[in-house]
Amino acid sequence: MITFGLAITAVPNAGAGCRVNCVEYPYLDTLSEFPRDYLWMPPAMILVVLYVVLVASIHAQASPQKKVHGQIGLSFALIAAGVLLSDYFVQFSVVPISLMSEQTEGLALLTQYNLTGCS
Repeated sequence: MITFGLAITAVPNAGAGCRVNCVEYPYLDTLSEFPRDYLWMPPAMILVVLYVVLVASIHAQASPQKKVHGQIGLSFALIAAGVLLSDYFVQFSVVPISLMSEQTEGLALLTQYNLTGCS
């Protein structure tokens, strides 16, 4: 619930749903939103890891004839966790630091404000 509460307050003010004070491409003036817009990412990373633990536990408790289904579910959970963890890590650690040091080349693709980017 804490992660959801933090995430719901961090809706990027960009794109078609934005009405006022919208951030425009290439999203370089988003540093004013730091750290508020990024606070949900560390708890979300923890939840992703806990999700993998949950799916692994379900797989371990499955009956022998259903182990293959548990293995398939665990495989997809690991793939999803790898993608989400790498995405959240890049957005939390690389994007704000790059904005602070004004190294903005190619950053628009990685930021959560880009509707067609990583997020």
